[in-house]
Amino acid sequence: MSVVVGFTGDLMFSHRVRELQATSGDALAPLVSVLPMLRACDLRVGHLETPISEARRVVPGARADYWAAPAAADALAEAGFDLVTLAGNHAWDFGAEGVDTTLAELARVGVSACGIESVADPGSWVGRLETPSGAFLAVLAYCGMRTVAVDGRPYRTRSPDLAALTRDVAEARAWARHVIVVLHEVSAEVPPPELEARARHSLATGADLVIVHHAHVLSGIERVGPGAIAWGLGNFLAATNNFAPERRRGGLLRVAFGEHGVEAIDLI
Repeated sequence: MSVVVGFTGDLMFSHRVRELQATSGDALAPLVSVLPMLRACDLRVGHLETPISEARRVVPGARADYWAAPAAADALAEAGFDLVTLAGNHAWDFGAEGVDTTLAELARVGVSACGIESVADPGSWVGRLETPSGAFLAVLAYCGMRTVAVDGRPYRTRSPDLAALTRDVAEARAWARHVIVVLHEVSAEVPPPELEARARHSLATGADLVIVHHAHVLSGIERVGPGAIAWGLGNFLAATNNFAPERRRGGLLRVAFGEHGVEAIDLI
């Protein structure tokens, strides 16, 4: 029995998105138009680009305006998101306090998170999704850009070097029926050689699907044997006045996982 998982590009609850939630009094307002396509999937996974931090104590060099209100967590829950990845270059914009509040708000509404590893809980970075039939999917999210893996910090992201991908995919395969690798790093219409090597290596070592984020541009979908690579899903939710026209397009990737990997894949 197959399960259909919907994957979105970047979810950015900042700028006018955050303002719309506040002025309308409706956390779900920015996502109303896409609810039918989201709810038609069995499970939903997105990349949360903006930390949830009302305190907004920004760290040096970070973007002070890339923050989300607690309403972002409510919107994700009401829209049916089961899991969000947090392994991105904005993860540490508001320091440990920002990570703490992001995780706490997601936990409050029952949305799982992965990609941020607590030093106190080394396994916490792995995402686990249970399908309606009781099988498990593993989501391994990495940040290949600026990492928060700095000595003395309580949280870190993982860097996707080939040895780590080999080890992590093998460990996930021990308990998960399907493995999804998410890479947040510099991309382009034509992926750079290092990114292409990591994506293809992930499939070769046992992953079923690789999804790339960060460029904020909708890119190609490639089938590779029984698996697939989504080279960029663009922005699913963003204040588009801050982006060039090519960054105003995004998609919902619908993937049907079956006994032998990716049975079907399409993009809305």
